[in-house]
Amino acid sequence: MLFDSDSDEKPERTLTDESTGIKVSGKLPEGISLSVETAKLEDVITINSSLSGIPSQNKVMDISLMNGGEVYQPGESVSITMDVSDIASVGEKVLVYHVHRNNDGTTETEILGPHIIDSNGEIQFDLDKFSYVIVVNNDIELENIQAFYTVTGT
Repeated sequence: MLFDSDSDEKPERTLTDESTGIKVSGKLPEGISLSVETAKLEDVITINSSLSGIPSQNKVMDISLMNGGEVYQPGESVSITMDVSDIASVGEKVLVYHVHRNNDGTTETEILGPHIIDSNGEIQFDLDKFSYVIVVNNDIELENIQAFYTVTGT
């Protein structure tokens, strides 16, 4: 069961996961906590097989907002800040795949970006629903696309 309370006043807050450094900022009611777990691409592929072609240089996180023991969906965009210096360097571009599992078992996948890694090794993007986030080095993704297609000209 998802908890969502749009009638409550939501102050601007920033929640930080101490183990990963991931931050969520936005209008969030009191009592909401951040839960972040490192996931494996194989886990996400089991719910969305179309992601099986993602390059191996990636970072997969399962991000949730919790209200007690229940998942909370903010219903409006909040900002996510995440360190991705382990898969790309400052100034490089990364893509963010957001995979959201709906209550009925279906999934929605969206591609966000590209995002340029800032001087702190971080990217920032917005989400209004939480689930899996896969960050992929965009330069590698482009190399894979270019290797797949042969371009000829005259």
